[in-house]
Amino acid sequence: MGNSRAGNYTFSGKALDKSRLTGVATLTQDMPDPPVLNTPMEDDVVDSNVDLVIDWALVADPNPPASVIECYEIICETDDEEELLRVFSVTMLATDTTVRVPSEFLAADTEYKVEILAQETSGNRTAIEVPFSTAP
Repeated sequence: MGNSRAGNYTFSGKALDKSRLTGVATLTQDMPDPPVLNTPMEDDVVDSNVDLVIDWALVADPNPPASVIECYEIICETDDEEELLRVFSVTMLATDTTVRVPSEFLAADTEYKVEILAQETSGNRTAIEVPFSTAP
């Protein structure tokens, strides 16, 4: 994180109505390792008539007990500007490693990407993104 120091940072400002705003944010340097995706693999071609199984390995807690993995966010979406944007998004428990995307979500002959984000206690997140496509 460069020269950033962990700790509490106080912010202040003014709202449009001139009222004073203040807040405190905690910065940690506890970053989870990026998730490792088992399926689909990069550039896989999958059958759009079958549920897509997204499977990943558990991410180790960065600094237990202060910093542990709290959840995973999984996003599967079209990755073709000419196609209608379709997004499947779900937040999973820290103990989960698999989610099924219904075949009804998938269109034939379409490019997609799947992204998995691991989030730790203070909100720090790391992600992996993998492209795949469906068969014609």
